[in-house]
Amino acid sequence: MRRLFVLLVAGMVGTALVAGPAAAGGKPPKNKAKAEEKINEAYACFLDGALGYTYEQKAECVAGAADDEELLALLQATGEANAAAASTTSFEIEDIRFRNKKSAEVDFNLVVGGEVLAGIAPPGGAVLVKDDGDNKKVWKVSTLTFCNLTALANSAVASEGPCAEVITEDTV
Repeated sequence: MRRLFVLLVAGMVGTALVAGPAAAGGKPPKNKAKAEEKINEAYACFLDGALGYTYEQKAECVAGAADDEELLALLQATGEANAAAASTTSFEIEDIRFRNKKSAEVDFNLVVGGEVLAGIAPPGGAVLVKDDGDNKKVWKVSTLTFCNLTALANSAVASEGPCAEVITEDTV
């Protein structure tokens, strides 16, 4: 039953795991508390099914996903295949470690139907990127996190399609 929840959740949100983030140790952002708040907001946008975001809105919270037709299609297909679990899915961030001013490692748990699935979610990441809309820098869920979570629901994602290269080369 727990495995089914994990597969449904990971697929539903279209989110992160095969390669973990590199070791932390760089200089954190000047306003660490604000950066942590913005990372939490990005994860909520992407993972909290109760918020009711569209696939396009979720993609805006993942670095590069809104601009990549293949990643957006993967997010939508995975979400549609697991739509039943979407409204009961959430997350809990346990720790955020800044690698430097523009990237962080995020340890989190998936929560399905109120049950914390500790240790199921792969190590996550967040990156500070320039938003195309208003040219401001914003924290987003890393593309690797998206791909790794999607790979939990469909292992083929790790070896083919738009995530194969991301999982092989990315470090956050």
